[in-house]
Amino acid sequence: MNARTGRGSAALALLLWVLPLPAATERWLEGTVVHVSDGDTVDVKDGTGKHRVRFYGVDAPELAHDGRPAQAYGAQADAFVRRLLLHRHVRVRLTGETSYRRAVGEVFVDEKSASRELLRAGLAWWNARHARDDGELRRLERAAREARAGLWREPQPVPPWKFRRRGRR
Repeated sequence: MNARTGRGSAALALLLWVLPLPAATERWLEGTVVHVSDGDTVDVKDGTGKHRVRFYGVDAPELAHDGRPAQAYGAQADAFVRRLLLHRHVRVRLTGETSYRRAVGEVFVDEKSASRELLRAGLAWWNARHARDDGELRRLERAAREARAGLWREPQPVPPWKFRRRGRR
């Protein structure tokens, strides 16, 4: 290797180090909500079929199923999502994660995030386990708690993950 080639390689290495790498390509799903399973899961139909989507960053109270009772505010969260999304065109920013054979994604209608709207209404918990670094979700839950919105009217609301654990015993 001569001096000229060495300088060229060093310049190329410096250029690659300084230039930003292209961001990972986000994956989006676009379609119509054809079914609401509960307060944090919907079916979105697009040209390729039907996709079950679990909302990013939130956990809504449970509906009654499999012989287990409904959780307080489960029906209200379900009704809220039906009003917001059912039969509406949505865009879903997929996270790449799955949860019980459901794609996880942030569902948008009219530029509004369903996850964020649920938190704002006090009808879901911020899911810190799966969206730890999302400060806005944390802030929205805190604001709903302070305003005693939705389920935060209860003296000691039980998070869905604890409610589900109790039901398995």
